[in-house]
Amino acid sequence: MTSESFLTIDEQPISIGQVIRYLQANRKLDGFIGEIVRQFVIERELQMHNELGVSSVVVEQAVIDFRVQQQLLDPQQFQEWLASN
Repeated sequence: MTSESFLTIDEQPISIGQVIRYLQANRKLDGFIGEIVRQFVIERELQMHNELGVSSVVVEQAVIDFRVQQQLLDPQQFQEWLASN
């Protein structure tokens, strides 16, 4: 069984499994998954409330601006803030 290439670096294919292992080894998997979940939730809510007329780009920029203002740039710190609020 061969795994499909998720990413290629210097013509070397890297599988999604290897990408996940790299993220785990560097303790970045939780932040990575948190970012995916956050983006998914934002886009789903925008689709459900499309009458608002706000693009996902505008919402994403507002989230970035908020994180900068609140000094929540570290993904783990941001996840902790989300969990406590």
